[in-house]
Amino acid sequence: MSYTDRVVICGDAGSTRLFKDGLGAAYVMGKAVAKTALLYGIGRRHFERHYRPAHKKCKILTKGMLGVVAKEQATPERPKRLSSILWDVFTGNERYKNIFYRSLSGPLVVDLLREYGRSGRGSI
Repeated sequence: MSYTDRVVICGDAGSTRLFKDGLGAAYVMGKAVAKTALLYGIGRRHFERHYRPAHKKCKILTKGMLGVVAKEQATPERPKRLSSILWDVFTGNERYKNIFYRSLSGPLVVDLLREYGRSGRGSI
């Protein structure tokens, strides 16, 4: 658990994930913490009710991405769409605009949605 009364640990201090969208994850989690503290309170029960769902959703998204990458890497003939995108994000080899357009690939979106569904059911 990364929260208690008057304390929330988020970002890399709360958990480290290799394949996460650092800035996006920081924004989503920071927003959830701030919204909870400002609108509902700073007690453990407030974070449990209002922050935890956002935290849980990020875990499902991370598991889904990892599932797609694992399948791409395990099957030599399979296109490495997400693996390539993540490589370019981590290394800075490509402009974000070009990475964004590649992320709209129909087959990639279908793969991600399937894995998100499996992650949500706890089968990964």
